[in-house]
Amino acid sequence: MRKCDLLCAFVLSCSLFVQGCAPSAPVSQGAPPAVSSTVKASAEKPGPYGILIPEGWKLTNELNAQAIFQAYKEPEYSCVIVINEKKKETTSSFSNYNDAAVKNFTSVLEKDYNVTTTDTMVGKYKAKKNIVSGKIKKIDLKYEVYVIDHNDEYIQLGMWVPAQFYNDKVQSHFDFIKSSIK
Repeated sequence: MRKCDLLCAFVLSCSLFVQGCAPSAPVSQGAPPAVSSTVKASAEKPGPYGILIPEGWKLTNELNAQAIFQAYKEPEYSCVIVINEKKKETTSSFSNYNDAAVKNFTSVLEKDYNVTTTDTMVGKYKAKKNIVSGKIKKIDLKYEVYVIDHNDEYIQLGMWVPAQFYNDKVQSHFDFIKSSIK
């Protein structure tokens, strides 16, 4: 598979991952949370909600115009973005908001895709974990999309990578990012 094809799918998946508004979110100060002992945090300061990224990841503002936080890692083309929306600015229930987020994700994929949704917790917050597998321009992608019921906001934490690069290391990075949310 050519690097150009991967980059094209990467940019397309990043640019089309949208749902809701992106009002500013507070940046948490204080000690980092206890997270994986096998993954080290980047020297970058914590993002909104205390989000940390692993070493080797880079912050960016070019993946999605609505995201309040975005980072990526090459050469795997792993990405993470955060989109938030105040609950008072939406009429959706938590479940309906999750369904809308998943619909937006799958709208960019080719017809044959798979979604598995389970109830979970992210830190102390109720969340929906959505595992999405599908293709963009015939490139297999693996997404983990968490929709989090966080105080007065809904947060979408989207992480994805081309399926050929999905492995235990990428999964440990995704787990590290998710576990840093306060």
